[in-house]
Amino acid sequence: MITIPHLRLSTEELVHWLSTCDEPWLSAAGPTARVGLDAWETDHGGLVYRLDACRMATVGAAYEEMASQFRFPSYFGHNLNALRDVMTDDAVLVGVKTVVYVSQPKRLLSHEPEGAALALLETFWDVARCWNTPEMPADGESPPCVPFHFLFEDIGEV
Repeated sequence: MITIPHLRLSTEELVHWLSTCDEPWLSAAGPTARVGLDAWETDHGGLVYRLDACRMATVGAAYEEMASQFRFPSYFGHNLNALRDVMTDDAVLVGVKTVVYVSQPKRLLSHEPEGAALALLETFWDVARCWNTPEMPADGESPPCVPFHFLFEDIGEV
């Protein structure tokens, strides 16, 4: 079981935090987060992807929802490795500050064994880590971090 921290931030604090590469990269926030997301998207040029976990109760449905919302290429392999690869490819996700907002998160993979949701959340964390803490390439040029957060609608544990 993964415990996702609940952010208790004002709208202004949330908007600021979303523009940083600071942890937590997976977190929960109350209903006011939607106002903050709208402001952040409009005023700070970030991308917000909205996933409805009610449409993600099975593994297959989850991959379809994500492929549709993120506009994954047709070659997307519908497995966790492919998900990680495509979500960390700056040719697919454009490499700008991003928030993935998940509504109704208790429904996420609710028709699957518990381990399925845990594996998906671990993949989400790994995707966020890749964008927020890029690895130094061999040439020594450190690439900039790209703020990338998963924000879950008002939850405690998944």
